[in-house]
Amino acid sequence: MTPALHDEMLTWVEQPLTVEAVLKEQAHTETLRKEKLQLFLNVIWMVVPVGIGVTTLAVPLFAYGPSRMLSAATTSVDLLSSYRSAVAIQGVASLLTLFGEPLYIVAECHIMFDLRAKIEATAVMLRCMVTSFLAVYLRMGLESFALGHLVYALAFTGGYFVAFVVTASNNRTLLRQRANARLQPPRISAVREIAPQWFASSHMFDTRVISLVISFAGQTVFKFLL
Repeated sequence: MTPALHDEMLTWVEQPLTVEAVLKEQAHTETLRKEKLQLFLNVIWMVVPVGIGVTTLAVPLFAYGPSRMLSAATTSVDLLSSYRSAVAIQGVASLLTLFGEPLYIVAECHIMFDLRAKIEATAVMLRCMVTSFLAVYLRMGLESFALGHLVYALAFTGGYFVAFVVTASNNRTLLRQRANARLQPPRISAVREIAPQWFASSHMFDTRVISLVISFAGQTVFKFLL
């Protein structure tokens, strides 16, 4: 056997092993990426249960606390009823917005600025139109601003949810056409891939992200007190 033929045979033998090693490394890297992403998702979705608790406490406090001062200052039953209705609607709108915040963060992390611009611009425009129509033409008073924010919350959360459903559907189509296709951000083939999995493993959260969240939360509370 000549040296050239020997080297060529070695190349043919080693090539499948090299390809297999590369594929294993890519699979391992993708697994680590998904694990880190899931830890991050678990943190950002905590805004929902925490926000529900805060909203549940805040709505009765703001609905019935200041209303006592209003009842002492005015005898208008309609004003008190309007105020309480507005606070209740505002609480519902805040809860709806909470479910859109994690989706907003996912879009920000994947530099989906065009999606953010479209959704938020549409939501703000709808809020302004609804608020203006209710306040100017129907003269609804305080409820007009609360209902405007409710429309904003529906457009904000619904917009991100529909966008990610469409993206997941497009990515599934790409994967059917080609196994290693380049997926659209955030590189999901199902919406459940950006859902929290708090009890799926022993490590629920990324400690570095938790410390960062606590730091920003503390700064926010301090600014609020100032």
